[in-house]
Amino acid sequence: MDLTQPHSPGAPEALEDPGWLLGDLLVLRRELVFVRVTRADYRRIDFLYPDRIARHEACSVPAEAAASWLRARSPSAASGWIFHHGYCCSTLLTRILDALGGALVLREPWVLLKLSALRRDFVVVEEGGGPSLLHLALALLRRTYSPAEVPLIKASSSCTDLLPEVLRMDGARAIFLYAPLRDHLCQVLKDPDRRRLLRQRAAALRGAPEELGGPGDIDCRDDAECAAYVWLVHMQRYAYTARLAGGEHLRALPADRLLESTEAAVWATAEHLGVSPLRRPWLEEACRATLARDAKRPDVPFAAAARRQQLAKVAGDHAAELALAGAWIDRVLERWPLPLMLPNPLLGPNTAPVNASVSPAAEPRRMPGGSS
Repeated sequence: MDLTQPHSPGAPEALEDPGWLLGDLLVLRRELVFVRVTRADYRRIDFLYPDRIARHEACSVPAEAAASWLRARSPSAASGWIFHHGYCCSTLLTRILDALGGALVLREPWVLLKLSALRRDFVVVEEGGGPSLLHLALALLRRTYSPAEVPLIKASSSCTDLLPEVLRMDGARAIFLYAPLRDHLCQVLKDPDRRRLLRQRAAALRGAPEELGGPGDIDCRDDAECAAYVWLVHMQRYAYTARLAGGEHLRALPADRLLESTEAAVWATAEHLGVSPLRRPWLEEACRATLARDAKRPDVPFAAAARRQQLAKVAGDHAAELALAGAWIDRVLERWPLPLMLPNPLLGPNTAPVNASVSPAAEPRRMPGGSS
């Protein structure tokens, strides 16, 4: 089924029942498209995109009806959000949190990706004095099956521009999951499809730094430079938002700490995002069972040590590209500094600088204008 062509009439229950996922937005018609899903679907589907839910029952509701529902509704409970730049174990983190119970986990809802793209293309998604489509979408994604559950939403990696809007909601807290630049580059360079995707994302982000006070004319040409550019935009967005939001609502978690100290990282994440109740035996079992399998391919075994070995091999195989990317990022950081350590760390002071050279032999250095 094409989600742009809902085949059933509007359903008022779609606004109250979290079993009706907000699957798409028809901006010109100002209609919301809902798709019927089960709790098992939420747990199974890694990307809540139209191609993953195309065969599900759908209905549409006018945005005005949704706005009336929102005005009459009690304030939403607290919500937890996970933002990231891609290829940094975000699905793994949500798998463990899902296994703990106490949360309804939504992985990468399509509507957030669409709204981010519309904003980037300067498409107006508001009308008159009523709630914007973004406001409606954020409210509808926070519905749960039980008042005791916390809605936990993992946004797509292209959606960090929505972070300030999310944190304006009552009770919203967020985690920014990230990897050091070298690890990110290795994750991208090892896969032709990832290279192509990051080239597309770099092109889509042109001019984005302007709104954060940085240069909007950064030129990136090869795959490694494009991947470094995308990483830098997301890191700058976090640093910018963290200065405004403060540590109470927004924290940063490095992916290597998640893999090396999984129980401590998940415990701190759950506490920050309001996922409860937590019991240590549940946490230990959830971490053990989830870490044994690939987060996106449960039939494939996973080991953090093997992941590190693979990244080391990729670094050796693509040393020339990494060196070029290292020289490029050094030039860019002279114009657009990044703090040596990201603010608001979840697990205490970070021990590894995020903007060290991608060369493993190089000494990390403080960038001009950065802060610890």
